[in-house]
Amino acid sequence: MNRLLKRYFRDPREFRSIQAACGALIVDDFARYLFARQEGCYQYFELYLNRQELLRVRDYLIEEGYSFRGNEVESCTSCTGIDEDGQRRGILINLGKSLAGSLARAFECANTTASFCIISWEKAYCIFPSTTFLTHEAFLVRDVDDRQLEAAKRGE
Repeated sequence: MNRLLKRYFRDPREFRSIQAACGALIVDDFARYLFARQEGCYQYFELYLNRQELLRVRDYLIEEGYSFRGNEVESCTSCTGIDEDGQRRGILINLGKSLAGSLARAFECANTTASFCIISWEKAYCIFPSTTFLTHEAFLVRDVDDRQLEAAKRGE
């Protein structure tokens, strides 16, 4: 895990300490590729955290060399940086609304069963491993519009 996080952070252990303190979760593509043992299939990862922890995480990411698009706290939901090889890297931040927000928000935002792959500071979880990785199937868990359906067909 630390090896994969190294492309985003100088010290992955420090990031995981921040992740633990803030209850932040890494979800969706990055987590799914970790379980599938695939690398290089993503340029960003999604970080779900409680709204009250945003400033702490934002300050840490700025120290790591990331820049945010907006100055207002509410608009600081994505950031980009450049890794040691000059490649663009990014983190999308999704804010929960309550103390149990990061996990609840991850489940709330999932479109398919394949999206239920989650990485905490110390463990990785896959809620539907058999269908996701053995039979390579994913099932919708909520209604989606045509744009989302086309993106899913393209694997986005």
